[in-house]
Amino acid sequence: MLRLAIQRPIAVTMLFTALVLIGVLSYQRLPVDLLPSITYPRLTVITTYQDIPAEDLERLVTRPLEEVITALNGVRGVTSRTREGVSAITVEYEWGTQMDFANLNLRESVDRVSFNDNFPEDAERPVILRWDPTSRPVSILVVEAEGRIQDVTEFAREVMKPALEQVDGVSQAELVGGADREILVRPDPRKLAIYSIEIEDISAALRRSNVNFPGGRVRQGPLFLSLRIDGEFETLDQIRQTDIIRPGRSSIRVGDVAEVLDTIKDPEGATLLGSDPVVSLLIYKEPDANTIKVSEEVDRALGVVTEDFPELDYRFVYRDAEYVRESFEGLKQSLLVGAGLAFVVLLIFLSDFRSPVVVGLSIPISIVVTFGALYFSGVKL
Repeated sequence: MLRLAIQRPIAVTMLFTALVLIGVLSYQRLPVDLLPSITYPRLTVITTYQDIPAEDLERLVTRPLEEVITALNGVRGVTSRTREGVSAITVEYEWGTQMDFANLNLRESVDRVSFNDNFPEDAERPVILRWDPTSRPVSILVVEAEGRIQDVTEFAREVMKPALEQVDGVSQAELVGGADREILVRPDPRKLAIYSIEIEDISAALRRSNVNFPGGRVRQGPLFLSLRIDGEFETLDQIRQTDIIRPGRSSIRVGDVAEVLDTIKDPEGATLLGSDPVVSLLIYKEPDANTIKVSEEVDRALGVVTEDFPELDYRFVYRDAEYVRESFEGLKQSLLVGAGLAFVVLLIFLSDFRSPVVVGLSIPISIVVTFGALYFSGVKL
């Protein structure tokens, strides 16, 4: 082999050049992460049903879903956590399960339950997340702006969160902290007694008036246009002007017997930056995603979203990508120092310039060639 390499220097040079080029290209495409990833055979079903006590939510949503999920093939265990307004069911599969097919089967089973007549109409469609709830976020983003914290929270939830979750490689953006707007209807017990009105009458009147429903179709030339009757409340005055029907008696408006307030919902937790309340977004990536590329795509998405809102201020308080870049810089420095020291030591003891050059070049070349082997074997850095 050595004789062949000496006799064919051009072929050997071309071979090593090709290996180096493959290594360089592979390095640019290698998945990069701070820690080695383990893809757990686990899916999570999240169902949101606002303002429903945990006991009722477990009975109406969690248990029916659990009964269907436990019957699926390959399921090793099912655990659930139910709190006010949110049901989370974690489904663990046997190792080696094809998770793409498992996801499809789980979606089909969950939809059969959610489209059933016994499933609450006001509950949102269950969402299936392919991530581990105990995993750590790769980035933590805080958002703040001048004005009301509930407005910042609404913007983060309705605009920033969906935009981040559409980024390639992001599995979830979790909203933490902030303050949610809440419209409070506070009945006056004395007025209720005077007009013989129950609290249930007010609740029924508000439910009856605060709805959107289809209005049929209208033909316009060759087209059929779908109509939608928008009846949801948009202002506090609309709530105050809602009629409470009293059979056999004149109707009373909600504002006559109750006070309507625009308030903040009692928070379950808080996020503070210094002493100021802020909104946090915890960004989770998919198991096989490149941390640095995900970070770059997140920056690009945030730039587009916040371009028209100069008063909005956001910053990252934690990013895995920064530590990954620092690790790579340390690796590069170690590589250069190792090659340099090897060259100097050999130059001193051998008193020959050619041998130290060969050894000094062989160290980085061997590492670059290794990148190609890592890429084709499916290993990440």
